[in-house]
Amino acid sequence: MNIAKQELKQYLNMEDAIRGLKERKLQYTTKATKTTASYSQTTSRTNTTSDKVGDNAIKLAEIDKEIDRIINEMDAIKVKLIKRINNVDPKYRGILIAVYINGKSLREYGATKNYSYSRIKHIHGDALEDYIKKNFNAEKS
Repeated sequence: MNIAKQELKQYLNMEDAIRGLKERKLQYTTKATKTTASYSQTTSRTNTTSDKVGDNAIKLAEIDKEIDRIINEMDAIKVKLIKRINNVDPKYRGILIAVYINGKSLREYGATKNYSYSRIKHIHGDALEDYIKKNFNAEKS
């Protein structure tokens, strides 16, 4: 089941990576704003301050490029996962999409279906087994 979980978690792991990059971008934006403000207030403009502004701008551009790259990769992974999830028995598709594409916890998904946590864990396990059977066993044939 670990192979299925690893594959299914790729999408959400990338969302986490984007969240981290956005936090770094905010830090550099804040830094750039402070540097620009101090740069504007100084009467003698030094190369050091100018370099800091330029460095922050470069870092911000690099972060934006990385975010775009990850988003493009996420789109491809999402398409692949949806295709694989669609191979699974329809009764298991909802839980796989809710948990691995939409980022819901098992408890949250269980609450929407009025299932106990132990019941939803069992269904999740069955869904992962079916995912493996329909996607990985088929590849070996």
